[in-house]
Amino acid sequence: TVAADVDIQGCTILGADTTGIQISGARARVIGNHIANTGGDGINGSAASDDSVIANNRIQDQTGDSIELTAAGDDVVVSGNRCDGAINDGSTGSTLTGNDTSAF
Repeated sequence: TVAADVDIQGCTILGADTTGIQISGARARVIGNHIANTGGDGINGSAASDDSVIANNRIQDQTGDSIELTAAGDDVVVSGNRCDGAINDGSTGSTLTGNDTSAF
């Protein structure tokens, strides 16, 4: 997504060629999604994804990181996600808590 204040909840994303969900706007809420078999990151919080929430997602069988936060997206809350790989946090001031990176 490119806009601010986006809400992505309860979606199933299977077999994406690149990233499953791309956050490029502030204050996004990515909650309760199932993402599998992506050609890149499961969820990527890139430019201007400040103050977003990434919670309670199931992310598996991705080529890249389960979740990646870049230096351009700060103060993101990442909580309660079940993943089968790393959460790569390159941001400043983000909170990562209660994530299972070896769930699958």
